[in-house]
Amino acid sequence: MAVARPKVNSPSAEEPMNGEQHNDQPTKERDDVVRRPDEADEDQLDEAIEETFPASDPISP
Repeated sequence: MAVARPKVNSPSAEEPMNGEQHNDQPTKERDDVVRRPDEADEDQLDEAIEETFPASDPISP
């Protein structure tokens, strides 16, 4: 016997999705700055390498 399951994640036509309310009014500060999270500067890369491979650790053969 099949049991009907209610649709949990589908919003009704009367209620807007939560994300739409915030995207309607972008701030000027966000428009001026182009953010690229996949690009890191040299200092960030050097810090990440030092955290991953500390200079004090001996090199294993």
